[in-house]
Amino acid sequence: MGAGAAGNAISAKQAGDQQNAIVNAQNEQLDTFLDRNDQRISEAQTLFANRRDAYDDEALAAQQADKTATETATLNEAAESAAPAAAAPIQGSSSSVISKVFDKFQSKAKEKTAAQNESLGKLRGYQGLFQDMDLDTARSGQKLGTISSLAQSDAAMLPLMQDLAGARASIDNQPSGIGALITGLANAGGYYAGSK
Repeated sequence: MGAGAAGNAISAKQAGDQQNAIVNAQNEQLDTFLDRNDQRISEAQTLFANRRDAYDDEALAAQQADKTATETATLNEAAESAAPAAAAPIQGSSSSVISKVFDKFQSKAKEKTAAQNESLGKLRGYQGLFQDMDLDTARSGQKLGTISSLAQSDAAMLPLMQDLAGARASIDNQPSGIGALITGLANAGGYYAGSK
């Protein structure tokens, strides 16, 4: 093999190495992108599964029972603090009759208030539960939207990142020029030898 052929072989090998480095750098960017997407997919699936599991019948029943108990207790405390402690004292013989009638009506009013507080507490418990569920679902939706936006941004930036990585690899792996130099010298030598 002549010097010119050897120079061409060196140049071709260095150019091939440069192209391999460019492709490898671009593939690394693609692998990084795919790894980030896998992490985002996993995060989104976990978020979705958590929201789906939050709608489990038993979990909802327990949450609703807690909220109902809290609301009912709050309403009962408010009713007890607003109710008069006893009837105003009345002078004379009719005071005991009036006290008994007052106590009877007060007892019925407390029973009715307790029943209404229980119903209202249940209603407010459902309201609180649905409000919490709506807020949690909205937060999850926002997080899923953010994950999706980040994935779209990454996808849009991928070609640029691959081009930059390829350009860097191209610069770092430039052919040395030794092959071209050997080929040039061989050609010059051949020309010189042919002219004699």
